[in-house]
Amino acid sequence: MQKESVLKNNISFTSLILPYSIIFFSFVFLVVDHFLFSNSLKKFLPSSPEKLVVFQIFFITPHIIASSVTLIDREYIKYYRSKLPIAIILFLIPFVFMNFKSAAFTGAVIWAIWTIYHVIHQQFGIGKMFLRSTHHTLYKGFTFLGLTTAILIFFSVYKKFGLFSDNITLFFLFCFITVGIFIVQTEQNKKGRVYVLLNILLITSGYIFYNQLLPFFIILIPRIIHDCTAFYFYSKHDTNRNKTKNHNLIYRLFRKIVPIHSPIMTPVLGIMIAFPLTYSKTFSVFNSTALTIFFGITLVHYYTEGFMWKNGSIHRQQLSIKV
Repeated sequence: MQKESVLKNNISFTSLILPYSIIFFSFVFLVVDHFLFSNSLKKFLPSSPEKLVVFQIFFITPHIIASSVTLIDREYIKYYRSKLPIAIILFLIPFVFMNFKSAAFTGAVIWAIWTIYHVIHQQFGIGKMFLRSTHHTLYKGFTFLGLTTAILIFFSVYKKFGLFSDNITLFFLFCFITVGIFIVQTEQNKKGRVYVLLNILLITSGYIFYNQLLPFFIILIPRIIHDCTAFYFYSKHDTNRNKTKNHNLIYRLFRKIVPIHSPIMTPVLGIMIAFPLTYSKTFSVFNSTALTIFFGITLVHYYTEGFMWKNGSIHRQQLSIKV
């Protein structure tokens, strides 16, 4: 496949680290609330940002839809057709679980672990691109420790699971930070060092907010970082892929109405297409069906993201990343 103007539209390292600024603003809230409002503001925060309608409109579902839109391309469908049977099975799994109430708990645990893995692993995967090959084996351990710590923090918030103690979480966090600091001290690539430090901060901030009894930020921080980073990759990909010719069917149809070529189109399309599903699973009487559909397309999203951006894939051919 021919790459179209890829080198003119590189992935910007600054744009990749910008979403991590949400960590800084979250700590600003914590400090301001403590010193100026005697910790009264946090009482108004819900347990999760997903309970806020405005958050659901712009995050979670839209980036999943945007990811799916990148696949609606004749050449891409042909390239990934061997993956289609598994994608169909994953989409149907939630419909099967609907009829087995006794499996709800098991399904919820599996869903939570896979979601955390998906959200966090994306950031560690990007960070790996900026490291020397000599660190890749050690980085696998760093990634494992980070993912394990994130999962332990999540389940620690929901005590009803009663699976882990805080001491175990703290032990994994300590090991994670120790390995991360070693990589930073021995890594020659400045971008690699910065990304490792940011991911250390990402996981560590979750533990700090857990101790401050603020589960809202435990969900908010990784979700904003993940979704914004994903939207950025999708926007760059779609802009490069459809710059000289509308290969993508959705873009071909949309640009007949709005004939513009802009990276902004990707999140706009994601939000627009996702809105009916977001509305239905929140307000509609058909919310149960909408939720099942949401779970189905999310499982497919988790699966496809596992191979879409691997080095050498048809998606990656549209991107240029300077390390």
